[in-house]
Amino acid sequence: MKKTSQIKTKFFVKFLLVVLSVILIAAMIVVHWLYSGNLTQNKTKIFNFLPLPIAKVDGTFIPMRSYIFRQFIASKLLAQTEPAANKQILNKLILEAQVEALAKRLGVRVANKELEDSFLLAKNAPGSFRETSLESFLNNANLSESNFKEQVLLPELLLTNLKIWQNSQRNLNEDAYILADSLIKQLQNGERMADLASRFSSDSVEKNIGGDVGFIDPAQALPELKEPLFKLQTGEVKILPSRLGLHIIKAEDKQGNLTHFSEIFLKNYSFDSWFKTQTQNFKIKIYFNI
Repeated sequence: MKKTSQIKTKFFVKFLLVVLSVILIAAMIVVHWLYSGNLTQNKTKIFNFLPLPIAKVDGTFIPMRSYIFRQFIASKLLAQTEPAANKQILNKLILEAQVEALAKRLGVRVANKELEDSFLLAKNAPGSFRETSLESFLNNANLSESNFKEQVLLPELLLTNLKIWQNSQRNLNEDAYILADSLIKQLQNGERMADLASRFSSDSVEKNIGGDVGFIDPAQALPELKEPLFKLQTGEVKILPSRLGLHIIKAEDKQGNLTHFSEIFLKNYSFDSWFKTQTQNFKIKIYFNI
């Protein structure tokens, strides 16, 4: 009986190994088929079901389903998807993965409120999606709000917040902050805002009007500038970083919810080179030839 039991056990082990080998070989054949040739409709169904990657950036996999989702969005927005556009989609996903990895290292995040506010802004902007509303676009494309937030809005907000963070670091923008501090001192010594804006502003329109922004509601400003602009007192001048660069802003007067601002804008030209330096050692592996 004992010998018979041992024979059965050995047979079962061998049978199990054969089955596993067959499954492994079949899986390898399927994977080879999936990653060879063009992205067909049948392959798309499998990639949407299985968490298989299209690329890897700095140790983090980019799911193929993310690429398929972006391709679908592009086809709905552009009414067609050309090979060049497909390559751009993949490159954008790789860029977003680099941004995500770098932002994680630096502690840069996107708050839930930022995401919700961005979605409401897009939702209330008429005609922003092929001359239709966002709500109509999502319904026609059979897309959920959560997918749109995660796949479209979140990566853009994270990049924006990374730019804001970089612009707020004096040690990364020494020349810009030295100039900004110098301009603040000149204002304190009696120089006119209009004269300095005409000479130093990076905005050509601003140069022509001497930095006179006029009366505006701070609620209509860039999200990162809303709160500091609300708090700015009449006659007060501050250096405010944004996604675009540095804003030397003075509150000239207040009338109800409106504030008369004047500004000297110093554009940041260093982000791209800084980002390239920070991510140059990120290893990138592409698994599917677009």
